[in-house]
Amino acid sequence: METWQALAPTSAPGYRARRDDVPLVGRDHELGLLRHAAGTSITHERALLVLLVGDVGMGKTRLADEVSTWAQYEHDAVLREGRCLPYGEANVWWPVADALREGLGVGEGDDEEQAASALATAVLAGLGEGSPLEFIVGESQASDFEIAKSLARLLIGQDPLALHERMDDLDRSLVGNPALKCAVDVALHDLVAKHAGLPLYALLGGGKREIHTCKTIGIDEPEIMARRAAEVKEGGFPALKVKVGVDWAEDVRRIRAIRQALGDGFPIRIDANQGWDPPEAVLAARALAPFDVEICEQPVAYWNYAGLKHVREHSPLPVMADESLFDHRDAFKLASMGACDLFNIKLAKSGGLRTAAKIDAVAQAAGIRCMVGCMAETRLGLGAAAHFVSAHPNVRFVDLDAAFFLAEDPVVGGMAYDGGRVILPDVPGHGADIDPGFLAGLESITIS
Repeated sequence: METWQALAPTSAPGYRARRDDVPLVGRDHELGLLRHAAGTSITHERALLVLLVGDVGMGKTRLADEVSTWAQYEHDAVLREGRCLPYGEANVWWPVADALREGLGVGEGDDEEQAASALATAVLAGLGEGSPLEFIVGESQASDFEIAKSLARLLIGQDPLALHERMDDLDRSLVGNPALKCAVDVALHDLVAKHAGLPLYALLGGGKREIHTCKTIGIDEPEIMARRAAEVKEGGFPALKVKVGVDWAEDVRRIRAIRQALGDGFPIRIDANQGWDPPEAVLAARALAPFDVEICEQPVAYWNYAGLKHVREHSPLPVMADESLFDHRDAFKLASMGACDLFNIKLAKSGGLRTAAKIDAVAQAAGIRCMVGCMAETRLGLGAAAHFVSAHPNVRFVDLDAAFFLAEDPVVGGMAYDGGRVILPDVPGHGADIDPGFLAGLESITIS
């Protein structure tokens, strides 16, 4: 049995594929499983890593059934400030590698240009991430891990560059499970972008534009939230997102204290996380209007489209749909009803970049602006979302701050932060990889 590097090769020039890092599976149509368990903290995060390894030759690109590898890991993510609703986050990482073979021919003595050229022609890898939260998408790490086994067999042997066909295959075979589909979708987009030699934003048809994210604070006592709000402003973020939705009258006191701490002009966006009923939402919106609140996100239950429409018709604040919006069909229904002013697109809800683009197309047709938000992703998943933002000018608001609340960062390369500024790399694909050292101690099992 051969051993190969578990992670997809990084896009950095001069990176060498190695054969001694992490034991993988040989050429016997086997499936390797890797698992790592860590301690428990305030919130618990788990992730799934999948590596499909195949062949490239004579211009043909395909996913071969030669080598398939899965890895599963568990790690802590600590919300270092404030309180939040109980979370059971579980991330899914899905790399799809289109070639990793013995005949790479890149040695330690080769120069960077030669190494980069060899990697560009012989080693292509796509890495994706999804974040399944049971109370939002109805998925868990455990359910996704089992279902993904069937999806792997569906993908193996198929052309990964036919991205729409591959995602159509997944949609026909599996209803729902958008976070798992997101991991596959992002990995395929990453692979196709690398094959084309383009940054992901360029593959999506856009240019590289300036991106700034807001930062979120959780529910706490008004004076504590006010202090944290001031810290967000001092940290270089252009806007503040505030969790509300427990008691609307107390929420008003919280926002009053925050506005006093921030002064006039600094944008405040509130997210009720479905916490109010329609009459409460209207009362809250009217009481909050004097504090110059920019957006009121998902004030009522996800299923209550009529209630959301009622709030929009009676609220002085712009109303944004989040949990009510998963795919382009939801977008069409919301737009047709006039139920909201804004859409919040999240890749883990939409099933990835492909459906996110469809949502944005519906939004543009209806004259609705969009936000791109996040669940509990690392900089890998957040980076894919940022590339989407860069390519879609109709996205006017950005909420990609999840990485600030993770206890550790296993991502190598990819997007970076400068305060609230999001910086995208100019390498092919989304540019992110996972630190091999982070995966080195994984418990492993092989399924033949």
